[in-house]
Amino acid sequence: MRPLLTVLLLALTSTAFADPPVAGATVDSIEMAVDRSVIFEPAANGKLRILKVIDKDRTVQLPRIAGQVAVAMSYNREGGTILEFNNGLPWNFDYDLRFVSSDGASVAPSYPVCTVGSERVGTEHWPQPYPTIVISRVRKADRFSC
Repeated sequence: MRPLLTVLLLALTSTAFADPPVAGATVDSIEMAVDRSVIFEPAANGKLRILKVIDKDRTVQLPRIAGQVAVAMSYNREGGTILEFNNGLPWNFDYDLRFVSSDGASVAPSYPVCTVGSERVGTEHWPQPYPTIVISRVRKADRFSC
C-alpha cells in the first residue's frame, strides 16, 4: 500500500496534468493543480481575467484585494484535496467545478459547491486526491448555500 501512496503523491505534485493559467489571459475556466494559486477578476461575458499565477508554492498567502478573487489548491493526507478562495468581490458568488484526471477526463459527477461569501474566505475539501480541478461559470449569487 505504501508504494502506491508514494506514486500517487508524486503524480499529484507534477504539473503535467494541466497547462498553467497565464497571467493576462481572459479565459472561460481556470485549471487548478496541486500547489497552484491564481488571482483573477471577473471580465465581460462571464469570462475570467487571470492576474497572477503561482505554481509549486502553497506557502503563499492568499490576499484579499478589492474586485479580485484569489484561489489555491493543495493536497495533504490529513485534509485531502483542498480548494481555498479569498473573495475580494462586493458580492457572493457560485461557480462550477469539474474534477479532472491526468488524461483530461472527468473523474467524478458534478459536485454542488458552497457559495463563496462577499469579502470572505471560502474552503471546499474532499478526502480523495484530485490532480486537477477546473473552475468555471463564476457568477453572482443572491442566496448563500452551505
